[in-house]
Amino acid sequence: MEENVENKIDHDDVDKIGDDEVLSEDRERHFDKLKNEEEVKETKSGFGWKGIAIIVLAVLVLIFLFIKSGNGVASITGAFSQEGAKVDGLNVEFYVMSQCPYGTQVEDAVKPVLDELGKNINFKIDFIGMENSGQFSSLHGEPEVLGDKVQLCAMKYEPEKYMDMIVCMNKDARSIPGNWEGCASGLNVAKIKACYEGDEANQLLRESFVRSTAKQATGSPTIYVSGKQYSGGRDALSFKREFCKYLDITECKEIAECSVASDCAPSSDKDAKCVEGKCQYQDSLKFDMYIVNSKECSDCDTTQIVGAIKNMFKGANIIQLDVTSEEGKKFVDDLGLVYVPAYILDKKIEETYTWTSTPQLQTAFEKNGDYYQILDEMTGASYFIDEAKREEYYKGLGIQLGDNKPQVDFFVMSYCPYGNIAEEALYSVYKLLGDNIQFNPHYVIYSNYNSGYPDFCLDKESKYCSMHGIQELNQNIRELCVLEQNNIGKWFEFVIAMNSKCTAQNADSCWSEVARGLGLNVDQISKCEKDNGLKFAGEQLELTSLFKARGSPSVYIEGGNYAGDRSPEGYKTALCNSFDTKLTECDTKLESGSVNTNPAAGCVV
Repeated sequence: MEENVENKIDHDDVDKIGDDEVLSEDRERHFDKLKNEEEVKETKSGFGWKGIAIIVLAVLVLIFLFIKSGNGVASITGAFSQEGAKVDGLNVEFYVMSQCPYGTQVEDAVKPVLDELGKNINFKIDFIGMENSGQFSSLHGEPEVLGDKVQLCAMKYEPEKYMDMIVCMNKDARSIPGNWEGCASGLNVAKIKACYEGDEANQLLRESFVRSTAKQATGSPTIYVSGKQYSGGRDALSFKREFCKYLDITECKEIAECSVASDCAPSSDKDAKCVEGKCQYQDSLKFDMYIVNSKECSDCDTTQIVGAIKNMFKGANIIQLDVTSEEGKKFVDDLGLVYVPAYILDKKIEETYTWTSTPQLQTAFEKNGDYYQILDEMTGASYFIDEAKREEYYKGLGIQLGDNKPQVDFFVMSYCPYGNIAEEALYSVYKLLGDNIQFNPHYVIYSNYNSGYPDFCLDKESKYCSMHGIQELNQNIRELCVLEQNNIGKWFEFVIAMNSKCTAQNADSCWSEVARGLGLNVDQISKCEKDNGLKFAGEQLELTSLFKARGSPSVYIEGGNYAGDRSPEGYKTALCNSFDTKLTECDTKLESGSVNTNPAAGCVV
């Protein structure tokens, strides 16, 4: 999500949204220029709504249409690699991260195929990460590095059984590596442990990272079949179909038409079902879906989400209502609607095949009166129906409209690589526009995250936690201390230096030298961290909730979610467009720098 919208979607109505967790390596630090993939979305009237709709559309299609009921893996049907010659033993290579949800999904999906096809498959797992001056780094922090190591040791000493351990560990990936011994039943625990706790594991991981780099595997998962990169479905049936293209064995003579409904060819007006490996079709249940919208909102286009809904629920009868209409007003009053567009579905949706066969979709809805409403967080609905509520909301965010000083609030994690890219891009904007912009950095804080205190959380109650570990959380606090004691320019200097010189594994010992080099008062920062840690963490948790910031980075301009390119020029253009009177500096084009153009990418639980 940890970093999360799952698996790639190729669909006529969907722009391609990234799904894998990706790293690349230009700067000499822990995951520098990341080009692709993951998720984010949220708030306010009309800002960047079309970009949000693209993200939400992908999320909805994923949840409603492609999730596999058997193993939770999204499938892409009909996208297999090029046909190859039959071979006696097929080489299959998986390049993953041990805590990446997308990597664990494909491991789980391929396991029954490996069991069935047995020694006909030469299967190999390698891990994606970096080594810098003898220190290993992986996207999900030290627990993932340790998970990589113990799994490599199991591969070496239990080549016939290690996948049993990995699949078991995947059931609670957040507990990796601590759950490995409980998952090693029937394996040689002593040998694995000796390897894991010794230098042998370091060498195995070093070699594994080298192999991943040689394959240019930056996204988890990256999959090769018979030497060719595979981009097909990530469910068991799709893997078996692909492998059997190369194998002339009995197990490949007959392959089921489907394992779940999404394997079946779509019908324009019927729901597909998979019954005993065969595709069957049934009439779609008819029900009404009301879209309450406002003609005053120029960016509240519902076309794409309506298209996705119609693909998922073919019997949906779409009824468009304006908030000023009599029926629209009744929905607003009876259901307490705050934002539009609002998507209201008749409770008969409970009887549809899509609803009953895909229980995961219910997390995207809330029961509202006699209807189901798609969550505003899912749709990106953010245009206030009531002007007084809009003003109250902005006041709570500390935003003053009409002052010709745009405000940008940006939420990061100090060692989320996606957040680091956003910080660097915004620093370029700061150097151009300076104090004409109100820059407000914030930090994403979670409650009860991962294993809690003391590895991820600041307090014993685990109220204040950070995704990449306690040293990241400590660094968040120190950066807030620097901001309190200095100006935003000095904060940027400290943050950018920390991004390049320290990691989430050594920030507690590394930061002071960086601070001294910038002329910052180390003693004052240390005292602030000790005295204000819990206070600052509590404030950040409250802000995270207030802005609905789910991940790093989440950027808001004048209270509105920014969903454009995460580049210096992208941020500059959006901020310059927020001036009542545009500055001449806005005509300056900024260099790209480290760019992540995917508005869905981020470190997200």
